[in-house]
Amino acid sequence: MLETEIEATNLFGPPAAGRKVESELRISRDNFNPSGYEAYNFNITTAGEITFDQQLMEGTTGTDGKLKQTFQLPSFSNIGLLNARLFTTVFDETGRPVNRYTEARINTQPAFVGIKQIPTWLSQRRPIGIQLVSLSNAGKAVETRVKLEVVRIQYQTVMEKKYGQIQYVSQRKETSVFSRAVTIKANGFALDYTPPHDGNFEIRVSLIDSKNYVKQNFYAYYGESGSMASYNINREGEIGIEMDKSQYTPGETARILFKTPFEGELLVTLERDKVLEHFTMQAGSAGATLNLKIKEEYLPNIYVSATLIRNIHNTSLPLTVAHGYANIGFNDPGRKMPLSITASSESRSKVAQTITVKTEPGAEVTIAVVDEGILQVKGYNSPDPYEWFFRKRALEVEAFDLFDALFPELGTPSSTGGDRGFDLGKRLNPLAGKRIKLLSFWSGPLKADAAGVVRYTVRIPEFSGKARIMAVSYNKNRYGGASKNMTIADPVVISTSLPRFLSPGDKVKVMATFTNTTKQEITAEVKSIVSGSLTTTQPTSGSIRLPAGKELQLPFELKAGKQTGMAKLSLQATSGNEKYTWTADVPVRPANLPQMVTKGGIIRDNEQVTFSSASELMPGTIETEGLLTSNPMGEYAQNLSELINYPYGCLEQVISKVFPQLYYEDLSKMLSQKPSPLKPDPNTNVQEAVRRIASLQQYNGGLVMWPSGGEVNWWNTAYAGHFLYEADKAGYTTNPTVSENINRYLTAMIKQKPSTAYYFMDEGRWRSRTFSQREIFYSLYVLALNGKQHIPT
Repeated sequence: MLETEIEATNLFGPPAAGRKVESELRISRDNFNPSGYEAYNFNITTAGEITFDQQLMEGTTGTDGKLKQTFQLPSFSNIGLLNARLFTTVFDETGRPVNRYTEARINTQPAFVGIKQIPTWLSQRRPIGIQLVSLSNAGKAVETRVKLEVVRIQYQTVMEKKYGQIQYVSQRKETSVFSRAVTIKANGFALDYTPPHDGNFEIRVSLIDSKNYVKQNFYAYYGESGSMASYNINREGEIGIEMDKSQYTPGETARILFKTPFEGELLVTLERDKVLEHFTMQAGSAGATLNLKIKEEYLPNIYVSATLIRNIHNTSLPLTVAHGYANIGFNDPGRKMPLSITASSESRSKVAQTITVKTEPGAEVTIAVVDEGILQVKGYNSPDPYEWFFRKRALEVEAFDLFDALFPELGTPSSTGGDRGFDLGKRLNPLAGKRIKLLSFWSGPLKADAAGVVRYTVRIPEFSGKARIMAVSYNKNRYGGASKNMTIADPVVISTSLPRFLSPGDKVKVMATFTNTTKQEITAEVKSIVSGSLTTTQPTSGSIRLPAGKELQLPFELKAGKQTGMAKLSLQATSGNEKYTWTADVPVRPANLPQMVTKGGIIRDNEQVTFSSASELMPGTIETEGLLTSNPMGEYAQNLSELINYPYGCLEQVISKVFPQLYYEDLSKMLSQKPSPLKPDPNTNVQEAVRRIASLQQYNGGLVMWPSGGEVNWWNTAYAGHFLYEADKAGYTTNPTVSENINRYLTAMIKQKPSTAYYFMDEGRWRSRTFSQREIFYSLYVLALNGKQHIPT
């Protein structure tokens, strides 16, 4: 069982009572990494795959803002540590979520067994020192009974050609060569073990009666007697790189140790966005060491890359090349600038507050004051310029290595083989109210005086909650940053669960929350004031008593009238000479999406036609537009904007979308149509199609359907030639070379006079007849348009 206790508190102080809570528990496996045992491996290998189900739970906070929840944990054992991640969401009275993330570690076994790491490759016939430790969850040594086993791993490896490439395929076979139950004392356990054969081995240690184990692999080889069946094909080794410190400052010397799997030539490079420096050295049986002087240009970090190449005369080891990478971080305290913020920790609303920042004389400073709730929703951390400019940078050097591809079989040959867009803006709420007054101030650049002081005054608006004051500074190559919280609350804080908008005729029940932020009881007279298309259906005035540090909720009802528009709701609480107010704009907007009714007909001399839609539409929202024309095209005026679409897709789709847009401008002028601001410019669409056609042309003048290539399409090449002719005729800029190449392609295809067999059903039997391809006739038409008539055809 996992018990959790949730405590929700308003940012302005009092507990958040009666708030809805949602919790989600996710469990995953975690690693056991005790301090002081970095040389030991505690990672557990399980016999099968382990999955965990997510758990969801809901609840409501009590009067003290607290809630206890209990989760049922899975009944797994001997799988190491589990990481329980709890995602909790608390909703305030307006429905706004506030999220928190908590982690907990769950122990599934009485002791954790670790194997001390040993060299991966052992080149001499000598005993292997196996060292074991047993630790409690707290990292303390405990006595444990375990099973120690050594397993030999063999592979049946063959070379095969697959997809035009030579590759090796291996099948794994396991054989137990040593097994014993041993006791790990408080001071550990040690055993010298000599492998009976050469090859790949795996040391496994498990708790008694457990199928899960901790493992350590090694390869034992004796001179040139190693069997190729003893290891899976992998000719790359790993170089361990260790530094004597975790961070360095410029001017220090870093001692870098390279732990190499074999002797050979070692290439070391210092990299980040490029290769900064490089060194070469010989790696012996004990590896290699590099003393590196830290320079200013290495800031904020560099990467040490090591490549080890085996001597060609040493054929006893199957490894040919080894690699290693490590990051070196730097810290330069001289670039950090001191900065402190002095401001009131508590404040009322509607008052002025002065913020004082102390830093170096002449430093540039900026100050921001932002609602903590906004920052929490965004997950925004206070800025720290030093950490930003000197944080770890990514490695931008990409390394390539083909050395491990040099197989012994060097002589083996190989080869590789739209929907309607009318006034979409009206589909949004036409009455957007500024209900939420965001608390956000920014000073802009300020300069510290001779004493290093900067002052910035803000006027706190009607607000309750917590504000975060953030300041950053810089002076030449020095940077500073700091933050401080300010709680803003009046003695009585008012909030509601009011909806963001209402529709005509809506009735809603609203809970008004009055919170006493003081340590004394407050008696207040409360009332509500409405204006616009709003009325109250319950009395909302009277006297209330607010206990110290508690809140009280009062229900009342609102009703929206028949008219749309911006209404206003104001709540007031008066205690003695103090008056506390809360005001919000309430948009009363249409309940339905905008409707468009189109009617038309024919009118003759001395005739009157009446169109009426008032009974179908909401009063005050009707807009009317009329068109009177003698042109028969007027019948299609309402659908004219449907022609405007951006050209995308294959070649045929692109041309089909823009072909009618060649004439859109003339049609819109003829029908007195205004261009839609929500539609792209048709002229731009046409030019984009002209560019797309040119990009799809091939060496023979034909066009493919997609930029990725493929076969030339005859019909669509003629279609494109037709479009380019009409575009040029309409005054658009086209490339004459593209058109000439299309005409050349069409002429060449016509000369071949290809035919196609058409199949049809006649008297119950399938018959076929050969006709000339239809592309011939379309091509002749396009060539004739361009003055390139093919007379012989």
